[in-house]
Amino acid sequence: MNYLDEIMEDVQDAKTMAQADFILAKIAEIDMQIVEVRESHQTQLERLNIWMEARTRSLSKQIDYYLPFLRAYMEQAGKKTENLVHGELRLYKQQPLIEIIDEQLLLNSGEFVRIKTTSSIDKAGIRTYIKETGDVPSGVDFKEQPDKFSYKI
Repeated sequence: MNYLDEIMEDVQDAKTMAQADFILAKIAEIDMQIVEVRESHQTQLERLNIWMEARTRSLSKQIDYYLPFLRAYMEQAGKKTENLVHGELRLYKQQPLIEIIDEQLLLNSGEFVRIKTTSSIDKAGIRTYIKETGDVPSGVDFKEQPDKFSYKI
């Protein structure tokens, strides 16, 4: 049995301030080891993310190389959809892209302006009205609810 084992055997119960302080020091050492493990973990994650981004960027470039060949096949064949063993090819029209360059000019013209109005029930206002007057407005069903219990770990 080594010296540390003998000391640890003596402080199992922590009956004195010195024993409690010794155990606290051991816990502090273990806490530092935990911090080191977490820092190492974070460093490794950052390295893995850099590797993953570089690798996926390279693989995406390979995909981008092959895609024009498949598009050319679909256009040459005049097909919109082609089911193949390893997947499906689709060629479909998209809506034209509209970019608003001068929003104020369009708003001032009024020609392409859509005005939205929404109506909704003010439940907070109803609650306040009932609390202040004790009267329940018609069209409203008022029910008291039991207190809700929750917990968090």
